[in-house]
Amino acid sequence: DGQSLVTQEALDFIQGVGISSGSTIQSVFGGDIQVNLGEYGVSLPWTDAGVGLLVGAEYRTDELDFRPDQALRTGGLGGALQPPVSGEVDVSEVFAEVEVPIITDAPFADELTFRGQYRYSQYEAFGNDIGNDFNTDAYGASLSWAPSSDVKLRVQYQRAVRAPNIIELYDGLANGLPNLTS
Repeated sequence: DGQSLVTQEALDFIQGVGISSGSTIQSVFGGDIQVNLGEYGVSLPWTDAGVGLLVGAEYRTDELDFRPDQALRTGGLGGALQPPVSGEVDVSEVFAEVEVPIITDAPFADELTFRGQYRYSQYEAFGNDIGNDFNTDAYGASLSWAPSSDVKLRVQYQRAVRAPNIIELYDGLANGLPNLTS
């Protein structure tokens, strides 16, 4: 007869509105100094190009405050738990890069150049009444060889680091649906 067997009480049980509020703030302060040391006579004897150097520092703060209502926190809307997350990550970094032209305009090399970089990062993380302090190192080196102006070969090694964000640090309990088998 086209009538639904779903009662209004059943609909009220599975339907609802979830409301969350929050804010994110990021502040970044940094600077660097870059110099071509060739202007001061610093170069290798097989090239006219000078050694390049860059050094710098950065300070960064990320803040997050996420506040879901009771329905979202308890998984009442679709079963996915969304607990509140609040935290701050402060990062202090120093970094340096160097470029050393070894050979230019030689019969067997239009260019041979070494490049290296290093970054040290110190993280201070506070959130959900838990502190997580850690440090990271990222670095790399490469050697470029151009036998002619048409061909360039490069070999490089790098270690890159991706630090966790505030949600990854403090939201370990909000993954997936609740255990429905117990």
